[in-house]
Amino acid sequence: MDHVKNKFPEEEVGIAYVYCDYKDQEEQTSSSLIACLAKQLAARKEHLPQQLVNLYEKLTEKSEKIRSNLEELKVLLLSLG
Repeated sequence: MDHVKNKFPEEEVGIAYVYCDYKDQEEQTSSSLIACLAKQLAARKEHLPQQLVNLYEKLTEKSEKIRSNLEELKVLLLSLG
């Protein structure tokens, strides 16, 4: 990680990582991994992107617990990069 940060010192580069545990393969879905990356990138932003706010509002307005789909997470991740 330090190597990447040092390579782009003057540029705003989003850096995120995923740690996968072979013992927890059921929880490591594509959606959960992308959501983990998006969370890390969003944490570095001064203001939350509108895509993230919209997705949060969509998911919290439902009474049952739902998760975002892979396409929504892809769009979100690209907006954070």
